[in-house]
Amino acid sequence: MSEFKVGQKLYVVTSGLRGRGREEYQEITKIGRRWLTLDNRNCTRRIDKENLYVDGGQYSSPGRAYLSKEDYDHEVLLGKLWSRIYNSSSFGSRPKGVTVETMKKMLDEIEGAKNE
Repeated sequence: MSEFKVGQKLYVVTSGLRGRGREEYQEITKIGRRWLTLDNRNCTRRIDKENLYVDGGQYSSPGRAYLSKEDYDHEVLLGKLWSRIYNSSSFGSRPKGVTVETMKKMLDEIEGAKNE
């Protein structure tokens, strides 16, 4: 990941009970070897510096941090587009009008991303 600084804000997206998740900027108040500590009002969170997941303690992570809202929006868009690609191809038939060149480009992009 990138270099972090005390005072830097991260965009934190958490899931909550019954769909009551939160999306908000939170400020880094402490930087350790592995964890970033974020404080927002009366809520203190630990974020893993490597993958930016919120520490869930002995439970699964309740969310993830992003460098900006734009990064989060980009991830959401990628997920939606991939879902559309997957769903349109899962029936085994090729969409009409798709050329060999287009399919080769798509395959090269997907396989290239897998190998990174």
